[in-house]
Amino acid sequence: MNTPNRQGAGDTLDQPEFARVEALFHHVAGMPTPAREAYLAGTEPDERVRAAVRRLLLADAAPDDELARLTAPADPAPVADGAQLGPWRVVRELGSGGMGTVFEALRADGQFEARVAIKVMRGFPTSEGRARLRQERQILAELDHPNIARLLDGGETAQGQPYIVMEFVPGATLGDWLATHALDRRQRLALFDKIVAAAMHAHQRLVIHRDIKPGNVMVREDGEPKLLDFGVAKLIDLSDATPERHTSTRVSTPGYGSPEQRAGLSVTTATDVYSLGVLLKEILGGLRPLDGDQVIAPRWAPVALDADLRGIIARAASEDPAQRYPTAEALLDDLQRYREGRPVRASRATRMYRLRKFLLRHRVSMALAAVATVALVAFVWRLGAERDRARVAEAAMQAALQTTDRQFRVLAEIFAGAGSGDASGQAVSAIDLLDRAQTRISEAFATDLAARGEMERLLGDAYLNAGRYSAALPLYAAALEHTPASAPVLDRLILMRDLARMQVEAGRPLDALDVLDRAQALMPDPPADPQVAAAGARIWITRIGTLRGLGDPGLPEQLDRALAYAQAHMPRESVARARLLAERGYALEAQGRYLELVALRREVLAAWSADPDAYRRDIAFQRMNLAKALRLAGDYDEALRVLDDADADFVAVFGTASSVGQARAQFQRAAIEHARGDLPQAELAFVHSLEIYTRVGETPATSEWMLGGTIAAALERTELARQRYGNALGAASTDVQRASARQALDGLPPERQ
Repeated sequence: MNTPNRQGAGDTLDQPEFARVEALFHHVAGMPTPAREAYLAGTEPDERVRAAVRRLLLADAAPDDELARLTAPADPAPVADGAQLGPWRVVRELGSGGMGTVFEALRADGQFEARVAIKVMRGFPTSEGRARLRQERQILAELDHPNIARLLDGGETAQGQPYIVMEFVPGATLGDWLATHALDRRQRLALFDKIVAAAMHAHQRLVIHRDIKPGNVMVREDGEPKLLDFGVAKLIDLSDATPERHTSTRVSTPGYGSPEQRAGLSVTTATDVYSLGVLLKEILGGLRPLDGDQVIAPRWAPVALDADLRGIIARAASEDPAQRYPTAEALLDDLQRYREGRPVRASRATRMYRLRKFLLRHRVSMALAAVATVALVAFVWRLGAERDRARVAEAAMQAALQTTDRQFRVLAEIFAGAGSGDASGQAVSAIDLLDRAQTRISEAFATDLAARGEMERLLGDAYLNAGRYSAALPLYAAALEHTPASAPVLDRLILMRDLARMQVEAGRPLDALDVLDRAQALMPDPPADPQVAAAGARIWITRIGTLRGLGDPGLPEQLDRALAYAQAHMPRESVARARLLAERGYALEAQGRYLELVALRREVLAAWSADPDAYRRDIAFQRMNLAKALRLAGDYDEALRVLDDADADFVAVFGTASSVGQARAQFQRAAIEHARGDLPQAELAFVHSLEIYTRVGETPATSEWMLGGTIAAALERTELARQRYGNALGAASTDVQRASARQALDGLPPERQ
């Protein structure tokens, strides 16, 4: 609903009278229409105030957009309680606005029980209008996201008024929820993330909401938000033949609508980004906007906004669309960077700003170094009788602190250079910084191999987390070479396991098995330290996966040994143990027992999700495993929903399309679309997967090239299929893979002469 401003209430009202008008308007606007006048008469004695409220209610319901004008008949027929709309029986009116009236309804045909919300639109008098509503209703029906109220059905009343049937969301509007729940900043940002994710889902399906505000967000009793009311949403039409009037609108709520909406100009996804920026300011600051600079007094306590949050809000809600975040994904990414303590893109990336962020992220290690120094001084003071021994200990500690200090200074130097740009003046990316760091580390620690090994390990972890496996491999190998035999066994085991994983990714499985043999030879028997035991389980996981990729006949015996190890040394709720148990899934897959496979993958995903220390990236990979199992079981819709969740996890961690995991997720999407018979969509997803692989500097696996060849062959693009099967043959690392690729090539029609 539109929000009143002071001019709308009349210039003759003084400030106390206007405050009463405003309060009454917001209270009665959500009431059923028949109850409004009775409430006004019973609560407000001043007729001038009541008249001002009536004028605002009329203005709130007045259509000012082409879509709204099309939906305004001369005399819309009322819908009474108990009326039948298709298979639905109306129970009561929930609210009314300019676009129509919303009713609560129940399923009445006896097929099943369901509670829904029905929005009765104003009738379309033209065939063009009806066609447009059908088109928008179809698109909105395809919005399938956990934070969007689903559209379930649609039709027309006996009088020809169109209606849509939506998911009923029990709970409170976002404003009421915040007013009754004391949420801290972290909780408010988490709530906002889900609203942005819902808007992202709509944008990905070429739908702009155009009216994002607290009144269009319901929050369930469990705290889960739902974005409502796409009644004024617009399709992003990519056709050049679409008239300009179909992509512009003045429909918006004062204070939330973007400048281009208010001016009646073309709208883009940046329109919703503006509304999201205003909404974020309201959620955090507690102030609800009106036109211009006016605000309404807070209904919930504000939280402190630091410079980064103020910058994020200012960029999202910029008056100039070119200065806003280009997409809702970019806004969500900057909020994730803020939470992780990384530099946000909305702030000026000066050298000191980046260095300050780095120090804040590592304040624990700095504090520990300070504590260690204080402890050393206290030790020397209290044990004067053992002065000689204390001096030796002090010298060793000082040497260690000097090494740590030098490592920290080198890192600070590297990351402080992030704002300086390269020779052409372009901003330096995180990957550019990592590439520079390799050379700087080699120079700074040329003679201190132990310190160099620690830095190479740290850099390898950074490349691994960025999905750049080929760059991580040589760093892990060098780190292992430079790590002394006296280093803690846990550190060496973890390093060996990561090196083996990268060797497998690089198509060197036999080298990986050699490293894993060395790692298992280091394992104490039994492992007294739980962390060492967990590292041993991860080494077994890597070994089993490597043997499976080689088609090794000894895999069943090795898997039995791995499971025996997990049962002997790992807690029942351990993620590592769950992963070893999940290896049974490959046997279930080979035997075609897909329903059992789905149950197993769900159990493993639940174990990962319940682990507070689990990386979100790893949870995304487990979702991909579940999506594959669902595809094999024939549940394609659920597989795509799970894959959407995996995509959201990857975007939150890496940004858009910038990791190997996201490339593999697109490959999974291609496999699902191929299985369901939608070859054009399968080809699009496969090409997107190739684009991401190219962007991150990696190459697809043999199985992925094989699927790409199969899709191309089915589309009768023989030369493309031949190229992809040839790539599969070149990437093959086993005789089985080579034979499969060769057979596929031989099965294609001969080349044209």
